[in-house]
Amino acid sequence: MPNKVLQFVNVDAKPMVTTLVVPKEAVPVIMKWYGFYYAGDNYNVMYDGKIVRKDQNGVMTGEN
Repeated sequence: MPNKVLQFVNVDAKPMVTTLVVPKEAVPVIMKWYGFYYAGDNYNVMYDGKIVRKDQNGVMTGEN
């Protein structure tokens, strides 16, 4: 499966948008790390242009 764009749009961070090109299998691990590192921030996650659902800890719970 080809790599696609993973984006974190965090209104509390600078830069506000972080973009990575990763395989789908890496998304849950990266999201967990990001959620831990930016705990308490207001952010959304997008993969391949679709919003990815997450819990309050930043753990992936599904795609929209």
